[in-house]
Amino acid sequence: MLKRLSKDSLLFCIAIGAIISFALFVRLYRIELGLPYLYHWDEPQTAGTALRMLKTGILNPHFYSYGSLPIYIAYFVDIFHYLYLMGQPVTANAYMTELSEIKTWADTQFGWTISHPSFYYWNRFVNVLFGVGSILLTYQVSKILFNKKWVALAAAFFLSCVASHVEYSAIISPDMPVVFFVLTVTLCSLKFLNHGKTKYLILSLVFSGCAMATKYNSALLVMLPLLAVLLRYVSSRQTFDGKWLVMVPLIPVATFFVCMPYAFLDSASFLSGLGFELRHYKVLGHDPYTSIPGIRHIRFQFQAFADNIGLLGVVVSAVGLLAAIRRPQLLFVLVFPLAYFFYMTTMKVNFHRNFILIYPFFAILYGAALAVFYFSIEWILIRLKIVTVQERTKLKILCLILPLVLTVYVGRMASIEWNKAQEIKNSVDSRSLLVHRINALDTIPVIYVPNEIRMHMQDLRKFKYPYKLVSLQTLFDCTDIPNGSVAIIPAQVEPGGPADDKLAAFYPKAMATVPISSARLHAGSGVTRLSLFSVDPKLFVFDAQALARCDTKQLSK
Repeated sequence: MLKRLSKDSLLFCIAIGAIISFALFVRLYRIELGLPYLYHWDEPQTAGTALRMLKTGILNPHFYSYGSLPIYIAYFVDIFHYLYLMGQPVTANAYMTELSEIKTWADTQFGWTISHPSFYYWNRFVNVLFGVGSILLTYQVSKILFNKKWVALAAAFFLSCVASHVEYSAIISPDMPVVFFVLTVTLCSLKFLNHGKTKYLILSLVFSGCAMATKYNSALLVMLPLLAVLLRYVSSRQTFDGKWLVMVPLIPVATFFVCMPYAFLDSASFLSGLGFELRHYKVLGHDPYTSIPGIRHIRFQFQAFADNIGLLGVVVSAVGLLAAIRRPQLLFVLVFPLAYFFYMTTMKVNFHRNFILIYPFFAILYGAALAVFYFSIEWILIRLKIVTVQERTKLKILCLILPLVLTVYVGRMASIEWNKAQEIKNSVDSRSLLVHRINALDTIPVIYVPNEIRMHMQDLRKFKYPYKLVSLQTLFDCTDIPNGSVAIIPAQVEPGGPADDKLAAFYPKAMATVPISSARLHAGSGVTRLSLFSVDPKLFVFDAQALARCDTKQLSK
């Protein structure tokens, strides 16, 4: 019996190890996306603010659109990375010689300034750890609920393959940390409900405060430890401790202010940011990410769930609710995600990333559904006398057929995410790609690089030929361009503000005069967005002779 138990335990350890390894690598492969350029507008709000704090020594983030805890986490990671960079030689791809070299949006007035991309790489790595940690927590919650490791494994595997969960695990944003905190509170509240130990209640309340200091809308999470306290009172009044009720409001609030001290010290800025976000979500909306609150918003989010896990995934997860008939604690676990879902669908802003914290509960229900199918099939086979209880091997095989088919479905999700991760790992931004391609050309006197494409210094340093930063207007004026030189030209530009309107209006006419067929090189597929981040912009490389044939001076007048 001991040998058998040891063998089973070893197999489960291998299985959970394989799931975690897959989850880790499919996320790690994505963390270089875009670097040294930014592709997601939310990242500089966290990472850029942390870098500004590191550079100035001022720990007030002056940013309260969401909680400060992710910013402080990035700040402490940045301290270690700064020391690492200071120890690197100037020949290294990334190095620093003094703290003042850090440049952020506060220095350049360009919101997506990223002077040292490796800071972002380290911060993304930490977010990956939050994502993988949330998968382990999902496993633990499922194991407690169903007391069956294979159900917990199914839930963990399911979550590891969810597209949005994978994507936001590799992006610096508050979404993955809040998923981690939500699951930690769920696990601790469940343990408190089962054992009545004060330490579990304290932990659940502390992490509730951490969740609130990450995203304000997770304040609803406090209802879970509160409900656990009330259920303990109903089930066992003799062992009920009155101090528990006092802890419920005090500990989360205290933790919130410990994680966000300037919410108190700079209360005016905090309340201004909090009030703006409430009005933003509830009243103003965020076109084109706006839905009519209520049924239409609910339908929008369900469509997004189906896009991420498939309609079959949604349906099977719904079947998992049947497990609550025999395990009422499942309903306890679902209280928060249901309340959160219906609260957030009363808002106008419909960012689906606000709903990523619901996917672990889809995963738990998916694992529960497999158990429902297994035991339902077992009951039917025995009831109809197709298989007897004594025919254990045959009975187990027949009962496992449907759960295994549904596991194969999750395996298909895993395959899709793995292929995406491989593609992202091998992708290179068009600006970085052109550096390598231009370096492969014959001797070039000068490479003309327009300021508007914002080529990163890390790429500029890699040019083996001299380069010159100029404006697009200068290039189209066709002056002082020596023979043999090349110029990089965006295929299309879009304005990012009123100051860019003139160039954006002039550019299509200017490009119409340039024979695209004479371009020596090209790369990318996106648009160059003036004053905004550009995702893999489409760029052409022209010889001076081809560019000099243009006559566009009159177009800019």
